[in-house]
Amino acid sequence: MTSTRRSAIDACPRIPFIAFSRAVATARTEIPLCPAASMTDEVAVQHFESRSERCARCRGFVLFAIQSPRRLVYQPAAIARPPRRDNERAGEAMPTVFLDCDGVLADFNGGASRVLGMTPEDFQRRFGLRQFWNTLATEPDFFAELAPLPDARELYEAVRSCRPIILTGLPRGNWAEPQKRRWAERYFPGTPMITTTAALKREHCRPSDALVDDWDTHRHRWEEAGGVFIHHRDAVSSIQALREQGFI
Repeated sequence: MTSTRRSAIDACPRIPFIAFSRAVATARTEIPLCPAASMTDEVAVQHFESRSERCARCRGFVLFAIQSPRRLVYQPAAIARPPRRDNERAGEAMPTVFLDCDGVLADFNGGASRVLGMTPEDFQRRFGLRQFWNTLATEPDFFAELAPLPDARELYEAVRSCRPIILTGLPRGNWAEPQKRRWAERYFPGTPMITTTAALKREHCRPSDALVDDWDTHRHRWEEAGGVFIHHRDAVSSIQALREQGFI
């Protein structure tokens, strides 16, 4: 790496690198990179074996095309837009705020405990995950009848101007999706909803998009796609995190 490139990298106070294993170097991927570090030639994979850290200043990225198990080629791509600022012009594309449904807006644990006679965690330990979902599937309109969490409206109103999208994972089978859509239309009418699996939520992420989710098992997938993950515990903390990231 030339001294010119190294100086460009050092110009960014939080230059982000993503740990990149040689075993993973098999397909094109997106890696956050400060646009100040503009590189156009090949570089050895080992240069990327470092910690992952997002560039808070520019939130940019470039595409890397895999040429061999040991080499990557930089392909400059469109720079991701930073969070909205007050002086930005109306009509410009902004990052999307996605809200998980169960555990963020809907009281899944409360509804499941009512049906199961114990907490979801206790039921799964005693009877297993398959029986857990089979039992909930037999409950008429289980998802549609969930109560909203007490602070769900507070969170939603805080991001309403961002035009949020509900992004929710589904269990196996086709029973849950229509129930979830009825729930969303009842409590948050007109709000778009995307249904998928928890592991595939990242497929709907563009760089700088935010996901507010109470389940962080797949957090790394969202962040690897260039998104901002907000681990939801309550509305107050999630609103604060979104504000710190510049979304609201």
